[in-house]
Amino acid sequence: MEVFERRTHKRLVQIRDTNMETLEKWLQYVEDNIPGGIGLKSKIFEYEQVGFGAKMKIGEADAKEAKRLAESLPASKFDIKKISDIVAEELSKNPRANIEKLTKEAIKTVMPQKSKPEVPKL
Repeated sequence: MEVFERRTHKRLVQIRDTNMETLEKWLQYVEDNIPGGIGLKSKIFEYEQVGFGAKMKIGEADAKEAKRLAESLPASKFDIKKISDIVAEELSKNPRANIEKLTKEAIKTVMPQKSKPEVPKL
């Protein structure tokens, strides 16, 4: 009878300020030569220069379409915050309450057939 043991060891390797092509080649090398039974997960983040957003130009028609889509969204971030506050308050009163039911009730109270997102005054 064989007995196998699973051990989990995690390592974090951060590589900063490198050429993206070099990084991709290094990751490919590591993935190709990794021993069997060992998993690898990699996340790549790219940073852009300050002012990158200003370089992105969109046409007036695209801007109008984006605004129309944003207005047609069912909830704004403020509505979602209100809903989560209501649900959290109810759960603090009764931890065994049904979360789905509480969420549906909170949505009905916060967003009764609203047409435009509400922006709080600061």
